[in-house]
Parts: sequence; C-alpha cells; structure tokens
Amino acid sequence: FGFTSRSAKFKTHIKLGDLNHLTEDVIDIEVLKTHKLISKITKEVKVVNSGELKKAIKLKGLKISKTASEEVKKSGGEIS
Repeated sequence: FGFTSRSAKFKTHIKLGDLNHLTEDVIDIEVLKTHKLISKITKEVKVVNSGELKKAIKLKGLKISKTASEEVKKSGGEIS
C-alpha cells in the first residue's frame, strides 16, 4: 500500500500549451477553475513547460517551472 500524501489531491500541474485557448490576459487559479482545467478543490498549481505559448499572458499566484518562466517572458508575458 505505501505512503500517500494527503496534500497531493490539492496540488496539480498544467501545461503551458493549455493556456493558449484562454481569452483572459491575467491567469490565476480561479480562471483555471472557471474553465475547468483544474479541479475545484485544487489549491496549488504549477505551470510546466510543455507545448508552445502563442500569446503574451500574465500569470498571477501560480508556481512556474524555470523553463516555463523563460518561455512566458520570451513571449512578452509576465509573472507575479
């Protein structure tokens, strides 16, 4: 059976390419929940570099991998 973290169900990751179809300029956890990209019980999201970012976006209150951060900045976006 082994160990299962109790906090794992509250954390998730999302691919950078999945953010392309969102119309909002500022993306936070509530926007992701509204578009049903993450579960309603999720409290922590990490953006990972998978896929291509085709527009400038602003990420607010999300964790982000180093390579995804570079990709966001390269596309003209920002992270806060």
